[in-house]
Amino acid sequence: MKSVNKTKKEYIHPKTDDRRLTTDNRRLITEMRWSTLIKLTTLDNRTIVVNCDLIERLEEVPETVVTLESGKKFMVKESMDEIIELIIQYRIKCQGSLPERA
Repeated sequence: MKSVNKTKKEYIHPKTDDRRLTTDNRRLITEMRWSTLIKLTTLDNRTIVVNCDLIERLEEVPETVVTLESGKKFMVKESMDEIIELIIQYRIKCQGSLPERA
């Protein structure tokens, strides 16, 4: 269970061996977790977020089927190329610009 010590304004997470994290560090950790997610649209127009590090395979049959490492599959409206572009944008955001090819 997560708890917040309100008097010292420090974030305490029980799995961190009681190491105290400042509010800024907590915000950074939260941003890092959410930055691995890409937004996709299911066939019934729901917006979902998917951890792009867990995508194992993309197929177009003719809808795009996303298969996660866990084996879970779902269909989305975005094309395979659009999803690849979202993943590339995510990687650039994390690592900076891509190296140029010779």
